[in-house]
Amino acid sequence: MELMEGAPACCSEHPPSLPPSGRSARTPELRMKPQNIRTLSLILSIVFYLLLGAAVFDALESESEVFRKKALEQKLDDLKRKYGFTAEDYRDIERVVLQSEPHRAGRQWKFAGSFYFAITVITTIGKYGYGHAAPRTDAGKAFCMFYAVLGIL
Repeated sequence: MELMEGAPACCSEHPPSLPPSGRSARTPELRMKPQNIRTLSLILSIVFYLLLGAAVFDALESESEVFRKKALEQKLDDLKRKYGFTAEDYRDIERVVLQSEPHRAGRQWKFAGSFYFAITVITTIGKYGYGHAAPRTDAGKAFCMFYAVLGIL
């Protein structure tokens, strides 16, 4: 086929050549720089490590926390019976106790609280210790030491 006079170049027998990458000049390359890949890998590794730590702390501490809460409720019922607290007396005592309790948002060792603790462990244990939250079970304490050393490295 011959190129007709006045015909556009797109109609010729030979299409325009592509750059060495095999892509047209209009298609952007979706390639990350090595530094960005390392940064993204580090961020994803830290998030995975925190999620893993939160899951383990949740599994180790949650049941113990529920048991302690039930024991505390039983003790409160015993005190109410023994000293004859009224409902209003109970609310007053509860208000005082809750205001002095550092975990007013609810159960600490649910996944969200455990995630927060995992962040605290790997970011501040060297300088500040546990903070206001600390595992109470022996398994939780042992895992915390292992988790902290691995996270700090």
